[in-house]
Amino acid sequence: MAEHNDLGKLGENLAAEYLISKDYKILRKNYRFRKGEIDIVALNPEGKYTFFEVKTRKGGGEPEQAVNKKKIKLILETMDNYKYENKIEDEVFLDILAIHVYDNKKPEIEHFEDVWLY
Repeated sequence: MAEHNDLGKLGENLAAEYLISKDYKILRKNYRFRKGEIDIVALNPEGKYTFFEVKTRKGGGEPEQAVNKKKIKLILETMDNYKYENKIEDEVFLDILAIHVYDNKKPEIEHFEDVWLY
């Protein structure tokens, strides 16, 4: 597996651990629809559906900047299909988890909440 794939899997595992520690309930990982993917689907502590895009970078850079308009469009289409398949009529949220992984120190996670309310 390519190094960027390994880094992505590491980031998603760190994200899931982070969310569980914040009292989120993980419902699904890596939900795909057509060309889109939602990294994590969870219920937040208030019981609201929250969809997560996880971006992981090693060292510098701002992972969240990789979530551009094209990526958001694919995510929204995928969220819409997930809502349809699961008969969800409530509002749902899109959050971004930006994860910085370093060689010699603990990973850092930034949680951007309610990037999109749908």
